[in-house]
Amino acid sequence: MRTLPASLLMLALVWAQRPACGTDLLYERALQENPDLAQMRELLEQATLAFLEQNGPSLRTQTGCPESDYVIPVVVHIIHSGAGQSDSLPLSQVISQVEQLFDDYRKRPYSKGYSSGVDTRIEFSLATKDPNGNPHPGVTYTHYSAAGLSAPRVSVGGSDATTMKSNTGWPRNKYLNIWVIQCIYSSSPSTCDVLGFATFPGIGSSTDQGVVVTSSYFGLPNQSQTTTHEIGHYLSLYHTFQGGCAGTSGSTCSSGGDRVCDTPPTRQANYGAARRQNTCLESSTLTATGGDRPDQVRNYMDYLDDPSLDIFTDGQRQRMTAALNTAPDRTPLWQTSNLQATGTGPYGRIKANFALQGCDQPPCYVCPGQQLNLTSYSMGKPSQFTWEIKQGSTVISSSTTGPCTQLTAPSTPGTYDIRLAVSNSVGTAETTYTGFLIVRDPAQARSFPFTEGFEGSTFPPAGWTIQNPDYRTANSNITWDRYNSTGRGSFGASNAMARIRNFIYYNRTQRDHLITPLIDIPATAQNPVIEFDVYYRALYWENTSANQVGYLYGDTLAVYISKDCGTTWQRLYYKGGEDLDVTGSAIQVIGRNISTTDQAVPPSGANTAWRHEIVSIPPTYKGHKVLIRFENITEMGNNLFIDSIQVREATPSALTSSRPTPILTLTPNPTSQEAHLTIRHAAGLPLQWTLYNTLGQALLSGQGALVNPEEHITLPTASLPEGLYMLQVHLGSETTLLRLVKE
Repeated sequence: MRTLPASLLMLALVWAQRPACGTDLLYERALQENPDLAQMRELLEQATLAFLEQNGPSLRTQTGCPESDYVIPVVVHIIHSGAGQSDSLPLSQVISQVEQLFDDYRKRPYSKGYSSGVDTRIEFSLATKDPNGNPHPGVTYTHYSAAGLSAPRVSVGGSDATTMKSNTGWPRNKYLNIWVIQCIYSSSPSTCDVLGFATFPGIGSSTDQGVVVTSSYFGLPNQSQTTTHEIGHYLSLYHTFQGGCAGTSGSTCSSGGDRVCDTPPTRQANYGAARRQNTCLESSTLTATGGDRPDQVRNYMDYLDDPSLDIFTDGQRQRMTAALNTAPDRTPLWQTSNLQATGTGPYGRIKANFALQGCDQPPCYVCPGQQLNLTSYSMGKPSQFTWEIKQGSTVISSSTTGPCTQLTAPSTPGTYDIRLAVSNSVGTAETTYTGFLIVRDPAQARSFPFTEGFEGSTFPPAGWTIQNPDYRTANSNITWDRYNSTGRGSFGASNAMARIRNFIYYNRTQRDHLITPLIDIPATAQNPVIEFDVYYRALYWENTSANQVGYLYGDTLAVYISKDCGTTWQRLYYKGGEDLDVTGSAIQVIGRNISTTDQAVPPSGANTAWRHEIVSIPPTYKGHKVLIRFENITEMGNNLFIDSIQVREATPSALTSSRPTPILTLTPNPTSQEAHLTIRHAAGLPLQWTLYNTLGQALLSGQGALVNPEEHITLPTASLPEGLYMLQVHLGSETTLLRLVKE
């Protein structure tokens, strides 16, 4: 008699609560029938590691135009209960799902897939030829009875699913087969408790290879990420919660947990909407994440509601690439001969999409004569491109260079359209983005001095712009906004200010920009500066009873300047975490959950809680019309407010340094293994360090530029003999000596 293993019982308990992915259950059941699958899976892991070790450096460097490196032919099998029934999905809904896969895997700008993840450069193409080479829409429709089923439902890993696949599937070495059916269940046919399941490369019979998805989560707005998730399994990705808090160090991350080093482990599956949490403690040796980091709940390989799923990491991209190059049942799919045979990629459906570099949210504001770098994100691997800047029916400029091209912005201020027409071996497509381009009028540049207090009811104020890269995701309404509350402004009795709600911005590392109008800095300016007031409180949260590891949720504010209308930017100011906190110490939330009372709100009254910042404008910007960009980098911490922005002349005596004295800490000290150098308050400074023995011999050294308010450098001292050592640290023009004892 076979008994369910503990892991299977745990999965059953999860499914009893809410619908989930059935891939783990599929593997567990297959393993019971064939214990040799464990060895097969380990062989696959060994091949993956070998490929990544051999090709890692080249995989980590993506250069050139961001085209699809791999195209996977797809056939979709609709298993339905009758023509015209709700589970007999129309072709348009299937095409919508395939386009969503493109958005998700290619991180297409201006789509839901454009968030904090990476472009995997993997494309899925709906077949236009059947296995015999005949024209076909790439979608089959089969009544459940003809598929060998007694009802429009299948069980995970059951014989009914195998029967359905055997009766309807196309060759698995030529197509990714996706079956769409009304109901998928784990144990009881009356409970449709599974959203989808997939087979890992090389695991199970060839008949079973592919993906099964429930029809209610296929090709619908904000209900399309189940297919994205299951295809991730098909390409060898595990759940991010695989193994719970396993793989938390640099030596175990590639063999434990989800076997991807840059996805922070999470203790368990996460459901519902995105949120801040840190349920696992990562070691400082986990350099791929930078040490301990919050759980990445927005990853496609977790279980959040579809609107909140929008991230693949670079490590996941590399792992999928390894599967496509090493798994015998995946490698044939993307070969050119197979694309031609299946009518996919350059031989299949085509759709035109594009983006403007440096513009994360249209309309895109530029200046007359500015060089515009345009990139095609078109489906179907087009080989010919026609780019046009138009106003009405008049073509202002054009180019046939592609998929990346450079055009010159019109010399006349106004609003313009951009058209892209593309073609591949079998078809053409085009798209026109009306009102995509707005050319600024330099004659309308604001005079110096410039001031803005956000007291007007319009936000952003006239001439200002906002760039909110994730405006198509579940965070669409979270970016810079105007906050109005009597007496809370930074200047006198002012009431309004600019704000960004990091307290509920659950998309870690996302950047939002608030950009000024053009400001004319006179050549005669002596000491031009940017002055502004900021109010911010960082947030430290630790609640061990709720499995919340202590973490400083500290957001960052950066200020940039540009004299070429945003083509290039120079950073002038960068503060985050407790450096940005107006008190210097974060709000401590320990032993309880975070509540709305922990939100930062400027106090009313004398407003002395605000901090006044003065940032020097370099001399090279004198005599130029400049843009100034305020950038928020969210760490899911607390609300950030800025007010009383001024660009004006300042006397040298009024200029004060905005950087506190750097703090260096060397721990553990004494140490028996590695030592860790922590540097605070030094963002933007160049770093050089050297470790000497008592004879003055240099043993170890390193260098780099510090980016974050708090940086951690691991010193590989484990192999050094016991004794006394001196660490010399150069930060900018300052030198510090630290004593280190090795035990």
